[in-house]
Amino acid sequence: MKENTTDLNTIFDAVDQLSNDIHMKLQARKLSFRSVSFIAISSDFKIHTRSHTLPASTKDPGTIKTYTHELVKAFLAEHPVALRRVGIRVANLEEEKGQRTLGEF
Repeated sequence: MKENTTDLNTIFDAVDQLSNDIHMKLQARKLSFRSVSFIAISSDFKIHTRSHTLPASTKDPGTIKTYTHELVKAFLAEHPVALRRVGIRVANLEEEKGQRTLGEF
């Protein structure tokens, strides 16, 4: 985001782009996740975070967006402040379980 904003669509656009970036990195490293966090830096430079832990690990990009959008809405309902920057973090990473090749033995 280039300017401080309270506009939900602007924040969602930034979050969606970050979600896509995270999904590509998870795919490249063959990882799944169980936790999604939203990080907000408000116009007064305070850092706020909100997190959600899933019941099972996933690598679905829609899950990142869905839960991040919910976290954004909950945060703004609690703290109606202009945001300067936003971020997303996924945690509780797990390697994808796949069939092993003969070369791995």
